[in-house]
Amino acid sequence: MQKINSRDKGGRFEREMSKFLSKNTGYSWNRTPFSGAIATIHNSSLSQLKGDVYCEDKMFQDILVECKSYKKPVLMEDIFKKSSNLNAWLLQTIEEAAEQDWILFFKTNNHMTLYLTNASSVIQRLKLGSSYIKFHTYRFGRLE
Repeated sequence: MQKINSRDKGGRFEREMSKFLSKNTGYSWNRTPFSGAIATIHNSSLSQLKGDVYCEDKMFQDILVECKSYKKPVLMEDIFKKSSNLNAWLLQTIEEAAEQDWILFFKTNNHMTLYLTNASSVIQRLKLGSSYIKFHTYRFGRLE
C-alpha cells in the first residue's frame, strides 16, 4: 500500500473546504498561501495570511478558518484529553485567531467533516445549517 503524503492530504482538504465555502456562501474562498505559515512565522496581523482558507470579502475577513485532515478518527473522549490531536488543533486555532472569530474544520479517513467554532455567528455567515450543539463556549457540528 502506498504511503499518503500528509502535506498533500492537508492541501486537498483545504481545497475541498474552499470549494465548499465558495459554493455555500456565494463568495470566492481560497487556500491561504503557505497555509498560514507566513502569519505564524512572521506574527502577522493580516487576517488573509492567517489560517488555511480565506475570503477577501469584508464580510468574512474577521473569520479565521483552519482545516485538519487526519487518518485516525476523533473520539468523543478526545475532547477531554489534553494530549489529543483535537486539543492540539484547537489550541493552534485559538492562538492563531487571537481575538477574532474562528472555525476549525476537521475530517478523518472515511468519516464526515466536523467543525468547532467560538461563535454561532460564524455558523450563520458560512451558512452551515443547524446541526450543531453548544459545548461550553464552543459550537460543535457537522457539515450537512
